[in-house]
Amino acid sequence: MGSKAGRAHGPFAAELERLLARRGMSWRKFADLAGYTPGWLSKIKNGTPPSVDFARRCDELLEARGTLLALVGSTVPRPAELPAAVAGFVGRRGHLDQLDALLAKLHRPGASRIAVIEGAPGVGKTALALRWAHDVSHRFPDGQLFVDLGGFSHDHSPATPEDVLEELLLGLGSPVDVGLLDLTRRAALLRSMLADREVLLVLDNAADSDQVQPLLPGSGCCFVVVTSRRSLPALAVRTHGERLDLGRLSDAEGEELLREALGTARLAADPSAPAALAELVRRCGHLPLALRIAAEHLITDPLLSVGDLVRHLAEEDNRLNVLALDDQVAVRTVFSWSYRRLDVEERRVLRMISTLGHTEITAAAVGVLAGLEHERAQQVLYSLVVAHMLEHLGGDRYRLHELLALFAAERAEHEDDRAHLAAAVPASNDDPPWTIDSEGWPGP
Repeated sequence: MGSKAGRAHGPFAAELERLLARRGMSWRKFADLAGYTPGWLSKIKNGTPPSVDFARRCDELLEARGTLLALVGSTVPRPAELPAAVAGFVGRRGHLDQLDALLAKLHRPGASRIAVIEGAPGVGKTALALRWAHDVSHRFPDGQLFVDLGGFSHDHSPATPEDVLEELLLGLGSPVDVGLLDLTRRAALLRSMLADREVLLVLDNAADSDQVQPLLPGSGCCFVVVTSRRSLPALAVRTHGERLDLGRLSDAEGEELLREALGTARLAADPSAPAALAELVRRCGHLPLALRIAAEHLITDPLLSVGDLVRHLAEEDNRLNVLALDDQVAVRTVFSWSYRRLDVEERRVLRMISTLGHTEITAAAVGVLAGLEHERAQQVLYSLVVAHMLEHLGGDRYRLHELLALFAAERAEHEDDRAHLAAAVPASNDDPPWTIDSEGWPGP
């Protein structure tokens, strides 16, 4: 990282670069002299606001007589980092009320200050978190912080707690140089900076409890909303947080979402709409992401009727192709991010379940299908439930969402030997899966 690697951004970085050039010193050499990492100096060069301590250190080393220190603002803007809420948000009244009830108890001793919104991919966790956060933002006069933890994404690994803490501390205007602090000291500094503030912190797309734990305030009047595709019981136990399990939309909520997205004029111009909306909700598996993609297809093509779209979606082999706008805004894509986080055996079992022709199954049947001991089959199914790739119906019964079943069947086509799968699946699977026992296929 030399001085010619690129122009400095901002008045502080530009002045620092001028002083370095006057001394014939590269940014990398200055990093060694000042005791900072080249990565940290690169962030300053590219516009990250420097702390007072950093500016003072630069002034001393470069004998700048306070010119660098003078360029560091004495005040930090109140953070207002919430992304825009989803337009046309509908439903989830019970969950919004639950969040309101938690906030109402915020100042009571021992009250929960953490809400964990959990649910399957595409179910609308971030949409709910942002809708509520915007509704209550006025209750947090010291600002709102938002971080995408990158727990499930297409192009990078989950964010490390160290990097997230750096981002949060910079957003709060840290008075010390975060780059010099390790994880423990960064977490302690965040707790100190939030102790006397009323801040709303939204931690979106968490990978697991260990990623979130160091990012939490220690006390005060802050409130934290976490979203994750995985269940986070360990986080709830450690923090007395409250978990909100977000499921599919109801029939009425699904239709309301479509009506809100399409508008009355578009629906009035489509004679098939009154009878076909309910079936469209069903074909989309009551999943908000799928419904919004379907609505966008109808908006983009005014000649495409709701009835025509329903007929396209009736073709199971083509349904996931239809439920896509591009490579990233696609039901298949968001499922794939969760699928990649499963271990080999979990993925294998998911694929095998998808070949049965129905979406409900028991642990006993999985044991027979996958060649697992009953206890191990239960463990694998539990892991899939925690990952929200499978729904527990109670007792020994489990259900695979119909769109996830189509996705898993696609993966089976690509990853499994057809002859092996055919040998594993019973000749007749007409009986309900919960009648299948560990003795064989099917039960009485």
